Amino acid sequence: MTQKQRRAVHDLTDLSLLLAALVVGYLGSRLSRHGPVRLFKDNTNMVWALAALQRTQPDPAIEEALRHFLDGYERLLWNAGRVRQAVEDDGSVFRLIPAAFSLDLLCDLAEMGIEPPRTLALARAVADELLQRQWSSGAFPVADDEARDHLDVSTDVAVALWKLWELTSDPRYADAAHRSWCSVQETHWTPHGLVLSVDPAGASVDDRITVKYQSLALKSAVLWRSRGSIYGDHSLWSVLRDR
Repeated sequence: MTQKQRRAVHDLTDLSLLLAALVVGYLGSRLSRHGPVRLFKDNTNMVWALAALQRTQPDPAIEEALRHFLDGYERLLWNAGRVRQAVEDDGSVFRLIPAAFSLDLLCDLAEMGIEPPRTLALARAVADELLQRQWSSGAFPVADDEARDHLDVSTDVAVALWKLWELTSDPRYADAAHRSWCSVQETHWTPHGLVLSVDPAGASVDDRITVKYQSLALKSAVLWRSRGSIYGDHSLWSVLRDR
């Protein structure tokens, strides 16, 4: 067999393996009991879209869909506050992103009347997991196994905690939010802008200056200057939302 022929056979084998993997993956997703599920941003953005439509044109079918999502979230992803990003996650490692944005979503659903007692109970469990992990600097680690924070998520998790404070009047949540925002200003600042990530001591571990995150970090200043309530001012709520 010539070298050209061997290469052709090798390429054909690689293609066959790739096609086989695609077929197995497709069949697995079709036959799986739950299917491939990601919480953020796939489900969260869809539910926020439904919630926005419900606010504009209330419909019993949309309300039922939101309740149905809440059932699935609690059963498959909530994990007693240690939120899973995907159904397939074992839930052993706490991760900031699914926790932060599900907390934000739960607060919005509770505020609009989707089973408030139940929804707030789920939100409190998530928030309590967050508070257990907040560093002395005020920042939150992106995961139990990663000793770094994230500029953008630090801002958004604090907005979610502030919302929970408005809904529950529990001062722990407002205090945690304020400390998170202060940590961003105290540990991320450089003459060139806010760096992406720092460690528990405030030392930079990712010094990239991401342009879009510079303006998004101003959310805390917008809220602080407004002296208003996120849920009492729809324009303020709209400015502070992530999506």
